[in-house]
Amino acid sequence: MYVPGAPDSESKSAAWIEADGRGLRLATDVSDAAARLVRATDHAARLAEPGADAALVRDIDLAILGRDALRFMEYEYGVSEEYSCMPQWKLVRGRRRFLAGILASPAIYRTPHFRERYEAKAKANLTALLGSPRYSRRWCWGW
Repeated sequence: MYVPGAPDSESKSAAWIEADGRGLRLATDVSDAAARLVRATDHAARLAEPGADAALVRDIDLAILGRDALRFMEYEYGVSEEYSCMPQWKLVRGRRRFLAGILASPAIYRTPHFRERYEAKAKANLTALLGSPRYSRRWCWGW
């Protein structure tokens, strides 16, 4: 359940999973676990310590940030298309804040595998993107 720009997509999706789990008569612990994993992809929530399974799901969700530059930019432009209903300056400003927040964290990835494989490249990609004209402060703030 995803609506571009909505701040509660993950929580609504998690609630949907829980409701479907009840409707399908799944064991509560199974649907609760699935809902927890969906909530873990809400990077704005900044969960303190999400647990091993949730850490892995979060890392998978952010793996694109550490891919080669071409694939990373394909993803970035895909995000722009997804949010095309939003004014460009608003998208750029919000996206800049989000990406800068990820970059400012001590480690982007929580699991050793993802940290070893993607951390350096993700930081390089984010640094280059945030330093590009696309995300210049002048453009982001509508000057």
